[in-house]
Amino acid sequence: MLLPITNHLQNTAAMAGGWNVGVLVIDQAAWLDVGEKLILIGDNALVEVKNGNQWQQIKIKDFKRKTIDGWPVLAGMTARVHPANNDAIENEQGEFAQAGQVMTKINEKVYQVVNDVMTIPSALRDIEANFWRQGYDVRRGVAGTVIIRLSDGEVHFVPVGMCIKQILFLFEKD
Repeated sequence: MLLPITNHLQNTAAMAGGWNVGVLVIDQAAWLDVGEKLILIGDNALVEVKNGNQWQQIKIKDFKRKTIDGWPVLAGMTARVHPANNDAIENEQGEFAQAGQVMTKINEKVYQVVNDVMTIPSALRDIEANFWRQGYDVRRGVAGTVIIRLSDGEVHFVPVGMCIKQILFLFEKD
């Protein structure tokens, strides 16, 4: 176990070396959560995850690895991404997004309070069905998160405790 000051110094040294340091978020794509924004990780990016007190290089194909329960193995791990190798990638809509593109969080609020945590999955299914009926591009993410894809961002409906939060993200170039 690293002392917090040691961990902080290692992350600071990585950032001084040009790395982006954050937490891996994996859904249909791989992102690096660096606080108030998510950075899209391109296919040619150099990615390393923290393994104890060492950085260990991983390959992009490792993002597809899942646990026996179907969850991404690397999701939630501390990682660093060097942007030098980022290139243009094509997203699901056939539009070109620049690797290194970021999603900036622009708003977060409680969307729905639930009285019983066991009702959260059905509440998320209802949200998904409602937006799908309206013609939106709807996807599911980690822990049942409902993701609404928009032309300039995304809306995430995330289960948190006894509520579902609505988080708005705007796509921007880094």
